[in-house]
Amino acid sequence: MNSPLILTLLLVSLILLSAVFSATETAFISLSRIRLRHLREDKVRGAEHVFRLVSKIDSLLATILFCNNMVNTAIAAIAAVVWVDFIGPEWGVLASTVSVTLVLLILCETTPKIYATRN
Repeated sequence: MNSPLILTLLLVSLILLSAVFSATETAFISLSRIRLRHLREDKVRGAEHVFRLVSKIDSLLATILFCNNMVNTAIAAIAAVVWVDFIGPEWGVLASTVSVTLVLLILCETTPKIYATRN
């Protein structure tokens, strides 16, 4: 039998990680190139590193999206195990599908992207 506490903590950690990946993706996409250039000219700490990352934006986004998809897949798999253990296989898969869809849309995609766009 799986430890519900460990699986729940793992799920929460993965949900937070997915949110970070989503926010990071949006932050890099919406980054003002002009502002970045000014930060770089002013020798702001980290600006040069961000500039190098943005100069390879295709590779950066591919990496972020790949990692986010792997994390989201792990969330779905672990949630299925938790729900099936909790309410059985008949309704566990449905409950897992619905709950993971809502969590991923609200907590892991929409909210972090709105936050990243505004900040």
